Amino acid sequence: MTFGNIASFLIALQPNYRNKVATHVSLPLSEDMKIPAKVLLSWCNALRYLRNICSHNGRLYDRLHNTLPAIHHADEELLEASSENGDKKLFVYFIAMRHTVMSMSKESKLFWNNKLQKLLEESCRYQVDLVHYGFSER
Repeated sequence: MTFGNIASFLIALQPNYRNKVATHVSLPLSEDMKIPAKVLLSWCNALRYLRNICSHNGRLYDRLHNTLPAIHHADEELLEASSENGDKKLFVYFIAMRHTVMSMSKESKLFWNNKLQKLLEESCRYQVDLVHYGFSER
């Protein structure tokens, strides 16, 4: 399923079924990291938006975004430390993806962690300033 399909599917569900999906997705997570249905739906919409930018050759660098993922209560401190307008930059999508990956199987976690490590290595090699993506200067 595409992000668009998943978001449309979640929107079409009655709230109690949407809650069941979120509960199922959150099974491997600790109690304080559980993903509420409303937040999960927001993440699906936001990741669909981000995917569409990438697939249509849009830029992600030094850009403010308008379809933003909801912030999980566990990540509010992370945003306080991010750069100016950090809540509208790419960093917030990485936060949402982090939670999504945490709820996946071990194999999927390893796959995505390797991808993120390669992305970090590439950004260092090309001297990309991650502050332009909303990351903290620390």
